[in-house]
Amino acid sequence: MILTACYLLNCAIGDGSIVRYNAVVDGYALPPDFYVPSTERIGPDTDIGSLTPVSTDASAFSDDVARTNNALVRGYKVIQNEF
Repeated sequence: MILTACYLLNCAIGDGSIVRYNAVVDGYALPPDFYVPSTERIGPDTDIGSLTPVSTDASAFSDDVARTNNALVRGYKVIQNEF
């Protein structure tokens, strides 16, 4: 699952799902492999039939961003002599 500066309240996010910037998931169990676009609000009454499954490109891009961010953290710790 990939989360980017979003708001998650009383919910569950399925494996492989992507929740983008400023999206809100409130009181909903999001199934695996769903894509929630920026500024979308998902709540108990949301019909997720309108949501698209995560595309292979979006999943690969999000995984790459997460790997890059983790590598940056490791690099900064090395610079600061933190192991």
